[in-house]
Amino acid sequence: MEKAAEKTDVRLQRIQENLAYIKANLNKMDGPIIIEFTGTPKSGKTTLVTHLQDIFSRCGIPVDKKRETAEYNPIEDKTIEEYNLWMIMELMKNTSEDLASKEPKIVIYDRGVLDRIPWIKTSVEDGSFPKEDVKAIEGLYATKFMQKYKPLTYGFHTSPAISILRKGKPGRLVNETTLGMFNKNFTASEPFFKRMSQNYTHIDTDAYQGKLSDFILDVVDNVTKDTRRVIEDKVQKRKLPEGPSFDD
Repeated sequence: MEKAAEKTDVRLQRIQENLAYIKANLNKMDGPIIIEFTGTPKSGKTTLVTHLQDIFSRCGIPVDKKRETAEYNPIEDKTIEEYNLWMIMELMKNTSEDLASKEPKIVIYDRGVLDRIPWIKTSVEDGSFPKEDVKAIEGLYATKFMQKYKPLTYGFHTSPAISILRKGKPGRLVNETTLGMFNKNFTASEPFFKRMSQNYTHIDTDAYQGKLSDFILDVVDNVTKDTRRVIEDKVQKRKLPEGPSFDD
């Protein structure tokens, strides 16, 4: 128990140091740092987004939380192509607004624009999105605009059994068949996540079942460490000499 307590104390100290650095140096950024959570339904993403927003806010760090678009999609029928198209367009709109901003802040997406790729492929399998349209959508991600996105991305993988347990009962999305399809497409999309992100971290959540505090602490430790590194890289690049003067 003492070793576990010592480990917790070390992580807490590290998190506090990272937060202090972020607060003191975030204004050296010329735009936002974007964090995106993706992964299996009922893997703890929304809980983490809420905790992260609260932690950053309490430390005086400007933060903006973006809700999962499924929560406010006006199209009620999730089995038609228009449902997915609305999600993609809404996320592209939000992303373009964030990338255009010069305000130094943290922006956290609970399922951002990268997350749509495994969902679209899952929708193809369940018949709610036409296969022939997938390449057209993927073309959006190959644009120079999307090359600017580069979020810190965290992918949460949860087994169907644990996901259903956390929900309490199977549903339209949270069931063995759909979760099995999504997890397969999610795993296949991880090279894409790595390519599109500043940094990608895969997190298996099953081992955290019944250990919510450890789960939150580990992820917050990772996120604050990665965020600090982004700022440190930016600060370091500003310090690098531009090269010899031609007047010398």
